[in-house]
Amino acid sequence: VVNLDPAKAEGKSLAVGFRFPDTGEEWGMRLRNSIVELEPRLPAAADMTVTVDSLVWKEILARKRNATAAFARG
Repeated sequence: VVNLDPAKAEGKSLAVGFRFPDTGEEWGMRLRNSIVELEPRLPAAADMTVTVDSLVWKEILARKRNATAAFARG
């Protein structure tokens, strides 16, 4: 679970792509004016794209794996 602080997100705009090569899935997340939307495709103009195997991503979200360590291992 990710908690979004509406006051800190106010007026912010960000697009992030998530690419999962092990499943072939691509997802996009857009933050606009304190609202987050998910879409089943990469954003056309992503501010950044994360490429990671889906199991590694799930472990990071479940706090079973450290994101910095996973990034360092490639």
